[in-house]
Amino acid sequence: MNLNIGYARTELKPPINLSLAGYLERNYRSIKSRGFLDTLELSTLLIELGDKRVAVVSLDTLHISEAIRNLVVSTCRKVVDCDYCVVTATHTHSGPVLDLEDPFYRIFSVDPSTDRELLSGFYPQLRQVLREVFEKVTETRRVNCIKLYRVEGGVAANRRDPSGPVDREITVFRFRAEDLDLLCLVYGCHPTVLGPDNAYYSGDFTYYVREYLRRFLNCEVMWFTGACGDVSTRFTRRGRGVSEARRVGYVLGSTVATALFSETALELPTEHLCVEVEELDVGTSVPEIEEVLERKRSIEEKIRRLKEVPIQLRHELLALELLEKYYDVLCRVPKVVKVRHTAIALSDVALTFVPYEMFAQYSLALKQLNCTLVCYADSYLGYLPTPSAIKIGGYETLFTVLNFREIPKIVSSVVRVTLRALLSA
Repeated sequence: MNLNIGYARTELKPPINLSLAGYLERNYRSIKSRGFLDTLELSTLLIELGDKRVAVVSLDTLHISEAIRNLVVSTCRKVVDCDYCVVTATHTHSGPVLDLEDPFYRIFSVDPSTDRELLSGFYPQLRQVLREVFEKVTETRRVNCIKLYRVEGGVAANRRDPSGPVDREITVFRFRAEDLDLLCLVYGCHPTVLGPDNAYYSGDFTYYVREYLRRFLNCEVMWFTGACGDVSTRFTRRGRGVSEARRVGYVLGSTVATALFSETALELPTEHLCVEVEELDVGTSVPEIEEVLERKRSIEEKIRRLKEVPIQLRHELLALELLEKYYDVLCRVPKVVKVRHTAIALSDVALTFVPYEMFAQYSLALKQLNCTLVCYADSYLGYLPTPSAIKIGGYETLFTVLNFREIPKIVSSVVRVTLRALLSA
């Protein structure tokens, strides 16, 4: 019994004048979307083995809210007879605000009343697009071979410390079926080359990776963003803007294309599939407003005494300013939320999907289990830093609602669900 796969993609067409999610600097300058720089995508992969079926959906947006996940999953269940559906975001910072009830989208809304009106017209279109893409994905093909490549991607660096941990590896699953050649790429790097001045919808450098590989190899490409809570192109990019996003994307695309012609691929069996899901109650936490204000005053005083202000200190001050400004919004997050960790194993290799911005060190550790992390999946709780990073502090340790006391429980769950999938495949 062999695997079958289905794949389909379509364009996401959010309305113009909707707020963009990703850079809060746009709020200060009242910047809304003005059009499309390139194509936003919604892509779906269906993997089936006998009566087991799992659908994986990827959207060019900042993160997945509970409401968006519910919309995607409910539509999937109506169209596809599917056991599991995982919904992920590429984390582009030039995608639309999609859910004003979600605190992490709400804080990016420049004009909530206008955004609400625009979204009310967009949701029916999104439902229709989802139906169409799920109908197409049910046209599955028998998989002839699956190859796994691990490629060194040179554009990522630890944005908190250039000498700090970073997982530069691009994981590539290549599925070959009758008339389908599909690359599934996982890379842990923030798609933030375009910067806050960009007012046009874009997948950022991920768009150009996909464009390059589709043109050069005549294949399909699906993008997943890995553990990049502390990883970006901050210290490797040559500037901001379209030309640099294209250059970074083409560098990554050509690196992957070159690797595909090498003999270093691992061929995976086509008769193994296991999906494991673990739901977990996770506590959230927002510091008291008095603590935020006191820390902000302390950093402002420190900055006044310095001739040169380190970038980390500037970002820490920004985080505190944002906490103060959006305190009431972030406090709406329930004290306990239910999250999902999903592991999909093909033979002895696993993809594990989590709803956090995990730091690179977690990705490097899980690679020892033959597991690749995919973040921004099924919901969103913010950054998940390492214990050492929490001691140092900084933007990523402040602008999150995750209660750090929950981290050991979360990591244990991620490891546990991964091992269960690997041992059962």
